[in-house]
Amino acid sequence: MRKFNAQAGLFVAWGGFKGTVEKERSQSFFEIRLWSANELIQALLANYEKLPDDIQAEIPLKRIWILLPQEEGG
Repeated sequence: MRKFNAQAGLFVAWGGFKGTVEKERSQSFFEIRLWSANELIQALLANYEKLPDDIQAEIPLKRIWILLPQEEGG
């Protein structure tokens, strides 16, 4: 981050982080965020419709609705 003069950063690891990295997470919380693949996908889905059209075009997603069978007793 210092090399690029950034105030904050986001590092995504598709395979997760080692335990030693997890221990350091709290010490660098305001400088760098560490996200797993699941956290990235959740953030993307939660904010997709707010993204500019050009970014949505780069990540074309389509919402699909399906019916689920009713649970018994509910």
